[in-house]
Amino acid sequence: MSEIKTIVYPEIGQVEFRKSRRAKRLSINVRVPRNVRVVLPIGVSFSIAEKFVQTKRQWIIDHLCRLDNRIPEVPIFDENQSIKTRYHTLELCAVQRRNEKIDINVLPGIIQIHYPENLAFQHESVQKAIRLGMLEAYGIEAREILPKRTFELGQQFGFQYAGLRIKNQKTRWGSCSSRNHINLNLQLMRLPDHLIDYVILHELTHTKIKNHSKMFWLELARVFPQPQIARKEMKRYAIGF
Repeated sequence: MSEIKTIVYPEIGQVEFRKSRRAKRLSINVRVPRNVRVVLPIGVSFSIAEKFVQTKRQWIIDHLCRLDNRIPEVPIFDENQSIKTRYHTLELCAVQRRNEKIDINVLPGIIQIHYPENLAFQHESVQKAIRLGMLEAYGIEAREILPKRTFELGQQFGFQYAGLRIKNQKTRWGSCSSRNHINLNLQLMRLPDHLIDYVILHELTHTKIKNHSKMFWLELARVFPQPQIARKEMKRYAIGF
């Protein structure tokens, strides 16, 4: 079992220290939302890792500031705009109601929201219902598209994986476990096709190479030319909806 320690630092916040048998050196991962993790080899003490964090304090703060700037504001939908996912169109209907109950129904091709006519379209409850309906639609579309596309790319480039799960993850577009189980974020359906392929092939490459070494990027470039360009493009999209 991994040894874990958590410390709260001024200006940084909570930092999780985690020992790993797979780790060969000290490393710091900074992810949305303000998630800082330090991974250290079994033979390295927590006190050494804590000193390492202090030497990297400004670097961590700078990265957290960049991530804070990328966290999207909760989207505000305009009643005059056409709101769509890939295969679903939002259909709103204000109805007479004594209470403030809102019905969300995701039907083939339609996200149907019935809300009380005494609530403004911009009301927080209506906006939240729209987001929930769209997430449900993204999930339906993801389960239709992503397993098939992952299988196709695996077959095309000779990758084998143990299984695939689709979830609404908060911090990752995808991941691959040590046993080659792949997780994909249903919010991938917000991305263009070439970036969906990039994420899938990134995780499929992890079935062969479990780190982000030079060898990993060379293998990924074999199946997805110029992955660094796609990696930069991914930074335009923040996870969260």
